[in-house]
Amino acid sequence: STAVWLSESRAASAAASAAIKEAKDLKEEDYTAESWANLETALAAAEAALDSDSQTAVDKATADLKAAIAALEKKPVITPVDYSALEAAIAEAKALNKADYTADSWAKLATALAAAEAALDSDSQATVDKAAADLKAAIKALVKKPVVTPVDYSALEAAIAEAKALKEADYTAETWANLETALAAAEAALDSDSQTAVDKATADLKAAIAALEKKPVVIPVDYTELNEQIAIAEGLNKDDYTAESWANLETALAAAIAAREAEDQATVDAAAAALKAAIEALVKKPTAPAVDYTKLNEQIAIAEGLNKDDYTAESWANLETALAAAIAAREAEDQATVDAATDALKAAIAALELAPDGGNCGWIIFFVVLALLLLIIIVVLIIIKRKKAHAV
Repeated sequence: STAVWLSESRAASAAASAAIKEAKDLKEEDYTAESWANLETALAAAEAALDSDSQTAVDKATADLKAAIAALEKKPVITPVDYSALEAAIAEAKALNKADYTADSWAKLATALAAAEAALDSDSQATVDKAAADLKAAIKALVKKPVVTPVDYSALEAAIAEAKALKEADYTAETWANLETALAAAEAALDSDSQTAVDKATADLKAAIAALEKKPVVIPVDYTELNEQIAIAEGLNKDDYTAESWANLETALAAAIAAREAEDQATVDAAAAALKAAIEALVKKPTAPAVDYTKLNEQIAIAEGLNKDDYTAESWANLETALAAAIAAREAEDQATVDAATDALKAAIAALELAPDGGNCGWIIFFVVLALLLLIIIVVLIIIKRKKAHAV
């Protein structure tokens, strides 16, 4: 009947679900790949059968799944690899200092260490154990370098510092060159591993320092007096002195200027003294008295104010000759020439003769001028009178 069928169907589904749950609770890593693949196929079919309306299909899928579970094959039990001894050997090797061992023994250790580190990824206990053993053997086989006493550079460094503090300008060229050679060797010895070489370089440098010879002390040349005399000489005027004394000064001045380059005080002092003596020996040119052109210029002005037409041709010609000579005498540098030209012009003016019609003209001009003066006086008197009348 229908009730019986439903009861059997539910029982079959429950059995399938139980088988599915059992399969899903298992772990793949516990079983062989082939038996696990069969299980996964049966599990997929069982899950699909849950949706089937066929009791036969459900029962078959459940039976197949249970059979696949029963057929699972366990993986063989594998003992985990023990890396502890290998790791300890690696740590021991890495704590060592390459500088302490010979190159050959250290190279073998490096090879064993590289193999040991690679064995950390191995799943074979035998491989791991062998790598650990090889590394321990390489550590044990290391050969220590012979103990070397460290080189002491302190004395060498002190000598170098002492040499470098010195000044080349204080010493002779030869002894300074020896010092520089010894200093270069000493600085090179700072890279030496030989105490003997370092000690020798130190001793040589100290000897070179001790052998230095001081340059003689040179007192600086004093150019003060020389420069003062040069300044005095250069401030003088050549035109004020005789040619001979000025030539002597120029010679002494040239020597003094050249002495500015001298490096000994005696040369400088001698040049300064010679220039000073040449300055003191200068001879002034004689001072000529000043020429007075006043009277000459007065006569020239009088002559130039005259009218040629008022005088006879002969007397005027004499005047012109005397006037030309007077004008030329303005350039004369002696008083006698100026005075003579003045007197000659004055005489020529006095000797002028009026032309025959020149006398009447003169009187006419005289009376015209006199009439004008009288007219001006009359006008002024009238103006003054009017102003007084206006004031009253």
